[in-house]
Amino acid sequence: QKMRTQVASLLPFLTFGQEAPIEVLVRASMPLPLPGAQEQELNSSSDSAGLGTGEQLEVDATNTARSALSLDLVTALVMHVPSDPAIGEAIRAAFLKAGAVHELLRYLKHILPSTPCDKTSPEWVAACQAPGLSAALRILTGLAAGFKDTQRLLAAHEEGRLLKLLLQLEGTAVSSMQSSGSSSEAGIGAQVGTDAEGLLEALKRDNEEVTHEIDSLRNEQRSAKSNRALQTRQKMLRALGIAVSTASDAESPAVGSLAAAVGAGGGGGGGLAPEAATEEVAKPVAAAAAAASSSAAACVEELMNFEDVEEDLRCCVCQEGYHFQPEEVLCVYTFVKPVAVQAGTLTPEASSQGGHEAQVYKVAPRFGLCSVSHFTVIHWHCHQSATRAAANLRPKPQGEWESATVRNSSSRCNALIPVLSPSLPDAAASQALERHFTHLGQVAKSNSQSVLGRRAACLLQDLRLCFARLACQESFSADTGGGGPRHNMCLALVMLQLLCHDSLAGDLAQELQETQRTFSASLLDFADVSETTLVLAKHRVVGQVDGPHPAHLWAWCTFTALFGAGTPGGGSSLEWSAGTLWRLLCLALEITRQHGPMRWEQRRGSVRHSPTSSPAIPGLSSPRSSPRLRPVGGAGGSPSLPRLELEPLAQEEALEEELEECSEEAAANDLLLDAVPMLRFLLLCDVWRWRLEGWSRAGGTSTSQGGQEVGSRASGSDCLVEVIEDETLLGTPLLSRAPLRQRLRSFDGELIEMGEAVAHFFASATAPTVLWRFFLYRLGDPATPEFNPKLPPHAEGGANPLELLRPPRMKADPSLPDVSVLPQLVLKSAAARAAATAAAEAAGVAEAEAGGCPRSDAPSAGLPHAG
Repeated sequence: QKMRTQVASLLPFLTFGQEAPIEVLVRASMPLPLPGAQEQELNSSSDSAGLGTGEQLEVDATNTARSALSLDLVTALVMHVPSDPAIGEAIRAAFLKAGAVHELLRYLKHILPSTPCDKTSPEWVAACQAPGLSAALRILTGLAAGFKDTQRLLAAHEEGRLLKLLLQLEGTAVSSMQSSGSSSEAGIGAQVGTDAEGLLEALKRDNEEVTHEIDSLRNEQRSAKSNRALQTRQKMLRALGIAVSTASDAESPAVGSLAAAVGAGGGGGGGLAPEAATEEVAKPVAAAAAAASSSAAACVEELMNFEDVEEDLRCCVCQEGYHFQPEEVLCVYTFVKPVAVQAGTLTPEASSQGGHEAQVYKVAPRFGLCSVSHFTVIHWHCHQSATRAAANLRPKPQGEWESATVRNSSSRCNALIPVLSPSLPDAAASQALERHFTHLGQVAKSNSQSVLGRRAACLLQDLRLCFARLACQESFSADTGGGGPRHNMCLALVMLQLLCHDSLAGDLAQELQETQRTFSASLLDFADVSETTLVLAKHRVVGQVDGPHPAHLWAWCTFTALFGAGTPGGGSSLEWSAGTLWRLLCLALEITRQHGPMRWEQRRGSVRHSPTSSPAIPGLSSPRSSPRLRPVGGAGGSPSLPRLELEPLAQEEALEEELEECSEEAAANDLLLDAVPMLRFLLLCDVWRWRLEGWSRAGGTSTSQGGQEVGSRASGSDCLVEVIEDETLLGTPLLSRAPLRQRLRSFDGELIEMGEAVAHFFASATAPTVLWRFFLYRLGDPATPEFNPKLPPHAEGGANPLELLRPPRMKADPSLPDVSVLPQLVLKSAAARAAATAAAEAAGVAEAEAGGCPRSDAPSAGLPHAG
């Protein structure tokens, strides 16, 4: 079935947007094999055949299995409809015309409650357990993604009733409500809440009107919940006796009870007379009544003055964070998977021949861990209590991570990463870190020493893989079923916080120094575009099934430079300056020219998701064809720079020159299109460097020449000169600076806002024009205006992602070539090297023929033969 599902996911691409194949595809999928829609047909067919009871049950079971299999295939087909308008819109329009959307709406109307009901009601539980609910939501997600006709139809269905039901379904976990037998037989999905959330996001994609409507409904639901909570609170306060606040009202019960006790004692004989007893106990009664009255008044006043604090991190069980429980460790559920991290080690190789040859380095993979998250927060002790409760469930106990999956919005998880706070005692923080790495060692099994012996390196590699996954536009939820870029960018900040802990400071500094001495020193040691090939030739990449690809070597060098480089002017041997960015850009373009685009996992095939091409670049070809060197200026001729002549050119020469320029421009555009993953990775590192740099200076707020606070608002019009309290920080690695370490220790809303802004910004930064314009702006190109791309609407009340992430211009380095012609320089340098190599080979062959040597022996002279 897995192979059939994979084949079905390829079918939309094979239509190529043509009408006839799309019609065949739609006709084969309609009517949709929804479970409820097939019951009558199955029953009628069995009745007409006159089968017995046992035979009919066997036929029903077979038909149900076939129906579930067909439903999975249709779901995989629709979910993989490409976003390319030429193919995707044609397929979605064909399904809409065939009535698929209306059929799904009728199915949802049949199984979902017609009136609003509580999530614990039997009607709602039965609706969530409907066999085809999860599949119907996923099919609608594929049909509505970026297609406005379907988006408007779903949003306007029954005056917004469907949107309200989807908002109620959002966050629902049904795995705890299902029995294992029924769910496996009927194909019930355990991710109804995640599927509903995905459908809402698909309805909001590129549609501001529907986005505003969904946000309005969410605000209404939030207000309704707040009003219900306020009414419940007032009811509880009235039940506690808020209205009884005077001393006289509170005194009478106490006096009556004491008088009764005195009367009982006097009636038994041997006591005081009633009048004397009353006078004797008058003072104690008054004191007791006053104490009770003051205690009740204090409790009432405390309840009246209680204000719920909106904490940024709250436990999903007790709904409290570090404000109310400052000494309890908060953690985040993660899913950790052992992987072979590409470009994990770099070792020098001994030269096979004597002499002064360049040093060659061997680049090999290393064991590591890859983490993803839905960013569900929970107290450690709440997780332990919930685990014990789930283990005692009857009749079917649940394991630790099986029950944790329910709390994690039905997303798989197998680890807890701690989120530290300044209020947490040092002993508790150290214990949480030790517990985390011990558990990671258990996940690593036989490779536990690779984790426990290199903690800082393991965290750094995990963080680098998180960046690479976002840069390559890979799904974060492929292994877990939930979580996206927004959740995992917040997880990246948690990893940064742990890297800044005192217990990892020594290992981190040693790892950054070693990486700078090996990776950065060997890769960034050039000053001209023509030297990039020689630099890459010194690195021999091994351990990759699809062939050597140095993209991850470059990514590791860029990533460690992000945290290990100093600030320009600080005197560090490696600085995050215009020269460093220019060299990283040169390497990215040259690696892409030689080996094609960077892929998330080098063991995968060559099929990749291409970014959406921008209409602003003329002559962009398909991203599936990597740029190849085309002869410029005639066959075998070396490329010539643009020239300025006073004499008018002839018409033929002008046409030839125009064709040559068009060919160069098309080749440069192809190169930039294939370099999109590496450009996204470099852009991601650059914007993170900008924010972390601001936080590392005087507590995260620094002043520019115009008097603005750079740490809170980025201004990109001029190169900013920031004032800091301690200038010695400029030459130290970024993660070694005390202000940054203190800032990251306090995990608050500003950090979460940073992670969400990165995810929001990179959701649209896919076109090569946008990416290249950023680097032109960043490196001080005078012809490039301010970097101000058009972004999708962000959350109301939130900060503008551009204001948080847009760094200022750097001072252009006059010793470096113009960055605006960097792709052309890379291609021309490669063409010149190819022409020189061809000329040298031709000269060698001619010399060998003149000397009487056979032609076939000339190129192989001095080379070892294969055994």
